[in-house]
Amino acid sequence: LIRVNEDTHMWSDRYDRVIEDIFDVQSDIAEKVTEQLNVKLGDPERRAIEAKPTESMEAYHAYLRGSEYLRSPDYNAENHRLAIQMFERAVSFDPGFAQAHAFLSIAHSGMYFYGYDRTAERVQKAKGSVETALALRRNAPETPLANGLLRYRCLSDLQGAMEEFKRSVQAQPNHSLAIFMVAMIQRRLGLFAESLDGVIAAQKLDPMHSAYHAEAGITSFVMRRFDDADAYFDQSITLAPDQANAYTWKAMLQLFGRGDVKSTRTVLEMMGERGVEESYWEWYELLLTERNLDRVQAHIDLLRTDVYEEQLWYFPKSLMRAEAHALLGNPANAELEYRKSFDHLVGAIATDPNDSRKRVAMATTCIGLKRYDDAFTHSQAAVDISPVSKDALHGPLILSMQAVVHARAGDHDTALRIVEHLLSIPSFVSPGHLRASPHWDSLRHLPEFERLINLPPKVF
Repeated sequence: LIRVNEDTHMWSDRYDRVIEDIFDVQSDIAEKVTEQLNVKLGDPERRAIEAKPTESMEAYHAYLRGSEYLRSPDYNAENHRLAIQMFERAVSFDPGFAQAHAFLSIAHSGMYFYGYDRTAERVQKAKGSVETALALRRNAPETPLANGLLRYRCLSDLQGAMEEFKRSVQAQPNHSLAIFMVAMIQRRLGLFAESLDGVIAAQKLDPMHSAYHAEAGITSFVMRRFDDADAYFDQSITLAPDQANAYTWKAMLQLFGRGDVKSTRTVLEMMGERGVEESYWEWYELLLTERNLDRVQAHIDLLRTDVYEEQLWYFPKSLMRAEAHALLGNPANAELEYRKSFDHLVGAIATDPNDSRKRVAMATTCIGLKRYDDAFTHSQAAVDISPVSKDALHGPLILSMQAVVHARAGDHDTALRIVEHLLSIPSFVSPGHLRASPHWDSLRHLPEFERLINLPPKVF
């Protein structure tokens, strides 16, 4: 233990114990540190130091492994599935292990939130685990954290989630994940500066958590602070060079922020073959922007499922093919693929009409089939489901898709009005992206569009 401002040695000790005594070692270290710092502990703090989360070392090992999977900077399906397996193993060894139940709920809600399993059964599993955690240890900081994530991710209850996260912070003021989640809610509510401050506070408490740096980059990106965003993504990559997430966002910053196609390719290629699957959608957008139909089609064929599905997008493979043909000048083949996409999406929307991702996909499909009224109906439904007022992060993306729908239908005035609005608020839309992307080709002949793409990015 070093007093930094004086560079003086205060205390040290060596612990050589069997692993089964790990909780005693943790408590002993905490007690010795507080003694050396002359900290007076009250009864709640002393009980917290002495408490054991579980009597089962097998349960604790499984819990730690599950926590590492959730801590990964890549929020992919496989990491969530492995985390679920580990937490289920933990609670099988110790059914009274409240923390493991709480984090099992967090893993289930993540599967739903990130688009890997948007079923009612997944929501029920998240609810069941958090209810068990509440029954076991209602006042533990992890319990309101899990309850808040359930509300945020599965129930779209941002205010209820915020109350739970703040309760978690009150229970443990230096709980970096709880502080981080408060910041994530603030971001959805459009409080971007406050959100960035919160993420930076979480970074200071847990500076090795690479995802915190990446999320600071995303927030800076939306605020169009592109240089800051680049620096945060680089910090995240330095901490976890084997990840895909920060590389992906850094690439999107080049494409959607700066409109720099060459730099986008350079960043994605830095990941090598391992990054192609993790950054599948970003490669698709890049290849479309490069306007190389053969390479786009070859990339689409890499998808091993019939639908590309994640947090933001639900695109049947047929729709991806149709868009490539349509945007790159092959209308006959495009129509065949649009019809396949339409048939698929009719069933998908009937199953879940409140999924804005599927509405966006159907609006895009209907534009391709020249069913303009249907396209407007579905794009407006997507905006109504996820308006900017309720989701300041992703709402503008859906609004940008509505602008594309109107542009391709020939309703240029509406499209330009939406685009100008998007450029005036924090969003991923920027003049650089408008210049580069083929999605906006139908507006390029208009003087007003030319004016918009030459505006300096509005920074927040």
